[in-house]
Amino acid sequence: MREKILLNERYGVVEIDKTGLITGYNRNALSILSGLGKTAASEELKGMNISEFSAAGNASHYDPSAPGEIISSVNGIKLIDTIPYNETELVIVRFVKNNEVLTPFFNGIRFSSSLNLELDNDQNIIFASDSFCKIAGMEKSDIFGSHISKFMDKDNTAKIRSAENLCKESAVDCIKIEEVQFTFNGIACIYDMEILSINDNRGLFCGILCHFIDTSFEKKCKTMSRVIRRMSAVANFAGGIAHDYNNALTAVLGNISLAKMDAEKNSELEELLRDAESAGLKIKTLTERLGMFARGMKPVKDKTDMKKLIESIVPELFSCYKGHYRISIPDNMRHPEIDQELISEAFRHVVENAVDAADKPDGEIVIEAEESEINEGLVFRETSLVAGKYIIISVKDNGSGLEQFASSEIFDPYVTTKDGREGLGLALAYTIIKRHRGFISVETPESGGAVFKIFIPLF
Repeated sequence: MREKILLNERYGVVEIDKTGLITGYNRNALSILSGLGKTAASEELKGMNISEFSAAGNASHYDPSAPGEIISSVNGIKLIDTIPYNETELVIVRFVKNNEVLTPFFNGIRFSSSLNLELDNDQNIIFASDSFCKIAGMEKSDIFGSHISKFMDKDNTAKIRSAENLCKESAVDCIKIEEVQFTFNGIACIYDMEILSINDNRGLFCGILCHFIDTSFEKKCKTMSRVIRRMSAVANFAGGIAHDYNNALTAVLGNISLAKMDAEKNSELEELLRDAESAGLKIKTLTERLGMFARGMKPVKDKTDMKKLIESIVPELFSCYKGHYRISIPDNMRHPEIDQELISEAFRHVVENAVDAADKPDGEIVIEAEESEINEGLVFRETSLVAGKYIIISVKDNGSGLEQFASSEIFDPYVTTKDGREGLGLALAYTIIKRHRGFISVETPESGGAVFKIFIPLF
């Protein structure tokens, strides 16, 4: 990888050892230095000491802790960067002819919080912004000179190659490609990209500049907007029919009760009536949930001990569960102001979902709670949150996990992965938590299963 950086003609490049002796260079370095009168155009740089190019002559000595200091002191030269190679104790210093127009550009690319890459004709990384190195979690010496395929698969590499070919043919000045996937430390990140052509010091095409555009916030907002519209439509629908359902069910259940009084004890007719009554009660429960969803459920809040609340609900929820479960809740958590009945309902639906997912002999559910400070970084990812102190209740199961479509829509009404379920439980839980200015999320860890997190504000 070092050789690819050393031979690239985009910048002037010199390689120096720990004493300051030049061990390698490219033609552009010789051209720049000779043009400034620092050496003859035909002179060999190899074996010279970098101190000889100091603005003060031999008076300045090479400092290994600041390898670019000598070059940056020379008038007419703009230092680009230094790339240390710790194993060999060599360092590459790159520079260009100083240009008042280009200086802000180089500084902007290098220090910008945006991600930027410069690729040569072979898609080798010639330059990466500090932000790219930081998010990749790698040193410059491990990134510079490596192929772009180090961070992406063949399909995404082909996208960039196609854009590069258009730039090379001067077909367009700037090309935007959408949804390019990079992988950093095993985590896939998707960006849109703007690609511009780059020329060398002779004006010839030598590569492309890739500017990453993070559109996740915009896409998250659009997704949330669609979810809100769908939930609003269902709420309006539910409000319109819940009242009529209740009236009809009251008459049905009343008549079934009268019929049971006239039926013979332990007769087949009485058994049928009991089944009908049971089905009617289930429909009544569903109707009540629809009504709660539609009415908006204004919480009546009181300070509540979450540990006692959760522990009072758990025995009932796990009464028929055949797997294993564990609860870990500290005693010293602050008491949030919540509507106990509504939060109990939300928690019940989340746990029931976990029980359904892990309900087998080797099933395992872990319920944990903690106080946590939500910072700006998490607020940016979860736009429904605001920074502050929260109680976070997590419910983890070791089930089969969620399909990709389900994880993005699991809190929508009538979305369910289980047969025989109405798909309103998690939607109702979502609505209840939102009414408390909180948030509920779901993650699918690599180890499998699903983790639901309920955020309840303490402010």
